[in-house]
Order: sequence, then C-alpha cells, then structure tokens
Amino acid sequence: QFDYIHHEYDDIIVNLHLFHSYVPDELLNLIHQPWTWYTREQLLHLNFPKANKDIIKRLYWPHFIKISHTLTSVENSDALLYWRIEDEFGPREVEQLTALDEGQRSNLIINVDIWQQLNPELKKQIKTVHLKQSQLMSLHKGDLEVGVRFIAACHDAVSLQHAQQIGCDAVFVSPVQVTATHPDVSALGWDRFADLIEKCQIPVFALGGMSPDDLATAQQHGAYGLAGIRNF
Repeated sequence: QFDYIHHEYDDIIVNLHLFHSYVPDELLNLIHQPWTWYTREQLLHLNFPKANKDIIKRLYWPHFIKISHTLTSVENSDALLYWRIEDEFGPREVEQLTALDEGQRSNLIINVDIWQQLNPELKKQIKTVHLKQSQLMSLHKGDLEVGVRFIAACHDAVSLQHAQQIGCDAVFVSPVQVTATHPDVSALGWDRFADLIEKCQIPVFALGGMSPDDLATAQQHGAYGLAGIRNF
C-alpha cells in the first residue's frame, strides 16, 4: 500500500486506496487504451481532479536536497532540507520545529528516530522521513507508514534493491565523489554510480562532493537530483 486519500467534494466523498504495482513489459499492451508514461515534472501540469492533488505531491520531488545540522531556511523553491540532527533531540529542537510554519515543515526531511518522537500534529506535518542504511535494512515490506514519503541512504546494490522492495519513495546514493566529511571512504565515481542505479525505479539523489552545478552531469548518469552539505 502506497497511500490513502479521503476527499470530500460538494456532492460526493471519495476514498482512494493507492498501491505500489509492477506491470511486466509483455502485459503493457493489455492496459486499456489510450495510456502513456509521464515524468514526475509532467504530472504537475496535467488536469487531475482535486482528490488526486495529494498523489502528485507525493510523487513529485524537487531536484535538490540541502543537508544541514542546523534548521535553516531553504531559499531555493526547488529544494528540500534534510535536518540532520546528530545530537540528542530535545525541547530546544522541538521549539525550533514548532516555530516554523506548516509550509516550511512540509519541505523538511528528518530521520525516522526523531520523527517517531514528535507529537501527532507535528508528525503529520513532516511529509518526508529519512532512513539510514542500517535502519532501512532492519525494515520489511509493510513496515513503512502509509501516506509518508521515505528516502533511504544506500551505499550498495543490496540496500538499493531493499529500499525499492519495501516501498521507499527515493534514495540517496553515496559517496559519488570523495568528501571532506568522509575522506577515507572510497568514492563510486560517475560510471560506477550509473551502473549501480541503472535499474532503479525510484528517484535517486547523488550525494558526496556534489554542487548544484553538477545536476546535468548527474542526470546524464541516471540520477533524479542532487544532495549536499557545503556547496548547498
């Protein structure tokens, strides 16, 4: 199960139950005609009923994710902020989170451990939740909460496959280049990165030594977008 949407029109109430699905290539011709594939960007410009708007929000991702240890504003409208809290999450952090408006909170990514500590109202306003690779690998299909976007950190083919199997919406794949944060970790390089994500069916954000100027290069190698710390 991917999502559940309850929408009330003036004359009718609609309940939409959405599922992840896979259609083998040999069965595509059996789909009722006409049909076509659309990119996530194209979905934003199609004329959907109001009840479907939340589905589109769930599917579409900005192309940049800024990673920061402090809760800062994101000036780029095509960006999300991953607030990476490495110390204890306490009253001060809750206060910072509460001080944001609902729109700012909806553009925020926080780790699943911190997300689970929030009160129900705040929790509902965080639309995207992060999983470290260790957290990802401890989960199974059906464990992810319905109606929330999950983005997982992946460093190898096994974790990348697992993220798709359990229903994650997107992944960070790293490190693409050598970084000051992890100078001893062997970088993938663009060719190995491209090979690793070649069959990935969900958006991949390249992470590790990235700058916003690398977007075209990343997309040529199969990435959807970029994530970074210093250069963002």
